[in-house]
Amino acid sequence: MSDVFQQRYIPNIRFLNGASQIDESNASTGNITDDETTDWVPLGPGGYNEITIQPNFSTISTANGSDEIDFYLQTTMNISQGVAYDLLNIHFANADNGGTHRQPRLWRGGDIGGFRALAVTDGTITDNETQVGVPLGTHVRIKIKFTKGSAPTLAYNCPIIVRNNPQGLALPIGKGINDNGVTTDIKRASFEHAATNGALAIVTGVASKKIRVIGLQFYTDVVGNITVQDDNGTPVKLTGAMEFIAGGSFSYHGEGRYPGERFLGETTAGDDLDIDVETSGTHSGYVEYLEI
Repeated sequence: MSDVFQQRYIPNIRFLNGASQIDESNASTGNITDDETTDWVPLGPGGYNEITIQPNFSTISTANGSDEIDFYLQTTMNISQGVAYDLLNIHFANADNGGTHRQPRLWRGGDIGGFRALAVTDGTITDNETQVGVPLGTHVRIKIKFTKGSAPTLAYNCPIIVRNNPQGLALPIGKGINDNGVTTDIKRASFEHAATNGALAIVTGVASKKIRVIGLQFYTDVVGNITVQDDNGTPVKLTGAMEFIAGGSFSYHGEGRYPGERFLGETTAGDDLDIDVETSGTHSGYVEYLEI
């Protein structure tokens, strides 16, 4: 039986005196320019969904307080159109000046379900961020951007291994994926309200962020209905009314970590998340959510 991982070694991608090079030598040095890229490296057939990259840097030059250098691993769906988008970012700042660094990183994609538009980011992904759940194209390259008064000088080489991982996309515990394919923390908010009814606040809205409810645990000691709702002054129901008996509870868990999966409800960006309780009593529980 063949190994479950298909591996392909791509020769070291490097910069040499400002020119794009693909070479198997151990290292190279040279001045780099902003927005400089290597040549596109074809991945070939294989249906790859995982990349291991280890740029080996030496003599990082970020001498001034505002100096920053960013390395972007990028891919493209059509090399003739020249549209690139970021897979991951490796970021250096003033504290890295004069140092030598090895930066192993793993990018893993996969089928996250559903149909959605891909947010194309060309040299703009957040510092040290990895975009997962976005498709891998036909080629990869490295792009460099920097903030500095003069061109940095450094030495580095960059082995890359691509694989076909049959396990697909695997998220760490406590993480989800937003609609742009970027990992984000699963958050939890507990609540307990005694001798009250009406709209009860659970999560305060965050500007430009939707609250996507992926888990809810609720308990009440009275008979009545509850509704999960979006609240910006004019409540909008996210669920229908759920009827409870005294001592009743409700639990929803397990879906909504990936775009395309079902979830309990989602607010409009910036709005609060409430539960509307029909009968006065003790109501408690917690909600798990993503800020999208």
